[in-house]
Amino acid sequence: MYQLRESLVVIEPGYEADKLVYHVWMMEDGVPKTFQKLFTISCHSPYVSSFVVRGFRKTGEPLIVLQTHPGSGSTYVLAAYEPYSKSVTNLGINVRKALYYHVYSYMETLLLL
Repeated sequence: MYQLRESLVVIEPGYEADKLVYHVWMMEDGVPKTFQKLFTISCHSPYVSSFVVRGFRKTGEPLIVLQTHPGSGSTYVLAAYEPYSKSVTNLGINVRKALYYHVYSYMETLLLL
């Protein structure tokens, strides 16, 4: 997988066949204005009404929040998206209220401030 946490990555929303998708682009070798399209995130299911990309795991897999269809109330699910198989793995963090998940990355260092 790519070193997305060590590169400048752009997540571009778009539409394909009237469905929301996110295109993931990475800057090539630190050259400004030169980006390579890595993959497109598409998460369409009869059980999902919307989704948004929140960040990336160390492995490069995108972390997404899925919103299920409202019935007795929407459920928001934090999941990992595998871009090659296009499979979605529920990470077991589900909420019923419209709360936002925030994902932050950090880099371990021995440098003392």
